[in-house]
Amino acid sequence: MIEFVVQKTVSAEEVKAIRQRLHLKQRELADLMNVSVKTVEHWESSKGTVKGAAAVLLGILWDRSWLAEKLEIPEKVFPLRLRYMYHDRLCTVMMWRNDSKGSK
Repeated sequence: MIEFVVQKTVSAEEVKAIRQRLHLKQRELADLMNVSVKTVEHWESSKGTVKGAAAVLLGILWDRSWLAEKLEIPEKVFPLRLRYMYHDRLCTVMMWRNDSKGSK
């Protein structure tokens, strides 16, 4: 069993160090984290601090960098997925295009 220690925040310097340790470009890290390149740029700026699930994933990738090679990014079928809590239930709304590119 693998156990992880959760770090509450990751600094701009740590984000850049993690990306460099994984030999990734900003675009590649953005794809891996499912965020925009602008988000990665912000994280790596002097104003950037990563919190929450992104900080946890970055911490895991720092401790176990070999996982980056094993992770598969699923194809984005829906351009928008909204998750929200209704009382104690997780709900999801998915929206997609109605043209030939978006339909299967």
